Amino acid sequence: MFLEHELIKPSSTEQRDYQVNIAATALRESTLVVLPTGMGKTIVALIVIAETFLRGKGKILFLAPTKPLVEQHAGFMRDHLLRFEPVVFTGEVNPDDRKEQWKSSRLIVSTPQVVENDLLEGRIGLADVDLVVFDEAHRAVGDYAYVTVGKWYAQKGGRVLGMTASPGSDVSKIAEVCENLGITGVEIRSEFDEDVVKYTQDVSTEYIAVNVQEGMGRITYLLKQIYDEQIKKLVEYGFLEPKKPPTTRDLLEVGNVVRARLNSGKKNIHLFRAASIQALAMKVNHAIELAETQGKGALENYLDKISKEGSEKDGSKASRDIVKDARFQQARTLLYGMERDHPKLEKMVPILKQQFLAKPDSRVIVFTHYRDTCELMTQMLEKVEGFNPARFVGQASKGEDIGLKQKEQKSIIERFQKGEFNILVSTSIAEEGLDIPSTDLVVFYEPVPSEIRTIQRRGRTGRRRAGRVIVLVTRDTKDEAYLWSSRKKEMQMRRELDSLKRKLRAKKGLPPEQRAAPAPLTKDQLENLMTVTPKEELSMKVAEKKGQKSLGQFEKKSGSEGQSIIISPRASKMGLKDELEGSGFAVEERDLENADVVISPRVAASIHTVDQFIQGISDGSVFATLAKLKHEYLHPILIVQGAPQGEGSQAGNAAVYDALSAVLAEYHVSVLSTGSPSETATMIASLFKQEEAKQSGRRKPVQTTLDPASRQMFMVQGLPNVSATLAQRLLKRFGSIKGIADADVEELMRVEGIGRVIGEGIHTVLRQRFGEEEG
Repeated sequence: MFLEHELIKPSSTEQRDYQVNIAATALRESTLVVLPTGMGKTIVALIVIAETFLRGKGKILFLAPTKPLVEQHAGFMRDHLLRFEPVVFTGEVNPDDRKEQWKSSRLIVSTPQVVENDLLEGRIGLADVDLVVFDEAHRAVGDYAYVTVGKWYAQKGGRVLGMTASPGSDVSKIAEVCENLGITGVEIRSEFDEDVVKYTQDVSTEYIAVNVQEGMGRITYLLKQIYDEQIKKLVEYGFLEPKKPPTTRDLLEVGNVVRARLNSGKKNIHLFRAASIQALAMKVNHAIELAETQGKGALENYLDKISKEGSEKDGSKASRDIVKDARFQQARTLLYGMERDHPKLEKMVPILKQQFLAKPDSRVIVFTHYRDTCELMTQMLEKVEGFNPARFVGQASKGEDIGLKQKEQKSIIERFQKGEFNILVSTSIAEEGLDIPSTDLVVFYEPVPSEIRTIQRRGRTGRRRAGRVIVLVTRDTKDEAYLWSSRKKEMQMRRELDSLKRKLRAKKGLPPEQRAAPAPLTKDQLENLMTVTPKEELSMKVAEKKGQKSLGQFEKKSGSEGQSIIISPRASKMGLKDELEGSGFAVEERDLENADVVISPRVAASIHTVDQFIQGISDGSVFATLAKLKHEYLHPILIVQGAPQGEGSQAGNAAVYDALSAVLAEYHVSVLSTGSPSETATMIASLFKQEEAKQSGRRKPVQTTLDPASRQMFMVQGLPNVSATLAQRLLKRFGSIKGIADADVEELMRVEGIGRVIGEGIHTVLRQRFGEEEG
């Protein structure tokens, strides 16, 4: 089905429900649209622009951050919009010509800097503008030109459409974007939302870990000695904190502070020395990162550049000091003697061969952070039969490193689309905005710490058909830190966006949406909410503790009722079928599309080990499964079984907490934790018996009478955020409920699993007068 609109060319644009729904909101109020890369933000803009023209007689201004994006958007509007020809404004257009074109045009597509300058010079005004579209709206912070245009347009009070795939994880930055652009509403969609999921393709994510290449250890050791000496000096000068390893950001901030003091006139020998030391530390820090994550070729090129600069008369003092250091020269000698390059490069050829063997017409993008690596990899891949790689970088040139002109970039993209090139080896230039065809495989040569860049890279695949993402990670290096940083920020971004959406709705007096997320959970809360049970639903927590039944103790299923537990072949392989059948339950094994266990027409569960759960969070499969389960069943459940496997498991505690928080916050799904397949079967049996009792009109209690210890456990579990495990620990430590009530917060915090938040909650509720409100 195609979009039908008086101003949109017939049969030119597929109609998608979520795009129409978002556009409807954007036509009512100024809106920030958050859509994953490849989900059609520009089509949302097309619908809003067409309808705005139909309703009014004013101009529409469409802003994009780069000239290629401006021309891309103008071309799209030209191909899809009727009766309104877009005019392109860039710095290459004469200012006087822009002034005249502004008067006669209704649709202007421009870079923001041009509009900012024309506003300040009085060449144009925004009084007759009905809509301003800000593409890549997350840039509207600080002193970027979007901010100037947004505040200028706010004086008129016109409508704004902001578009981004990834606004960032910092809620203050998201709020700043909305404030700077005059945005009052937020429309957020992920690939797991109900009105989006039917248009998405599966994207699998694989992480391949490698070791630092053999022989590089001694080189990094020598470089780290030089680096540590510089850090020690900066600590002595008071620019860095002692006993705290500085990050790259810390070092950059030292440089900013030193330059600010020098520029303010506070010039002394210590400041000049600090500036040189900071520059030296930055260079060596970069060399260490190249050694660990990029390899011999990239490091060799960089050290050669430092040596060349250090030998020149006008070279920096930092480079001259490095070159004089015997350890630097020793590191270079060792590097030249190495024969093999980084294991990541060795992985690339088999990864790509496998892809082209499976899908000969594949298109692949390999992202790498550094141009040197981009050049080396392109040269390496050119030698492999069947590989047709193209180096794809930005326009800037530096020395011998020549950038690509815009025409060259456009030509490469066109040839990639036609299949003349089947691999793009690209720096960050291919992450944002450019109309690059959907690919079958995206390879991260290294993780990036930015959730925005991670989302943009991942969005280059899985548009028209299923896609793959492979991330190469060097063990025990910054690669690992960057990987977890981006994961954590991405989940934080999801929570913050939902929080912002709720606040905006509340500000306008609207009721919360059904899927609005709760406030982000603390680590303490997550530790004690591994089992989250809706009030009207599950009454039992699964573990073989006092007062609870094992699987064998459950009343056997009545054969007369004719109901059975349906499980998938995957769940059967986990041993669940044998466990349940061995205890007298009727089990039917059947291929299930989304669930692992169907307990009743209302209740179904998806089962994951902890490691599978973390992997599923990373590649999005958990969210996709839960979205489908929520659509099909009234009460979907996620069961997380067991503990991380092995010393090198990717599922550390922090990652589990982040992942659980994301599921709880995004989907309100019950998350149940079990220690083994036997415990999982016990819990499934409990759920089945409760559902059976409900359907027969009689809800059977688990126990008709409680012994004193069970009563105490029951009462203590009624305290805020106290699970059965915590209740047992509290009673064991304090001996009685009175003992718990008499304890102060610090004493409560000595119990394993209780932090300050939970401790204060318990302490407050036990002292609060009945009917008294909190706060």
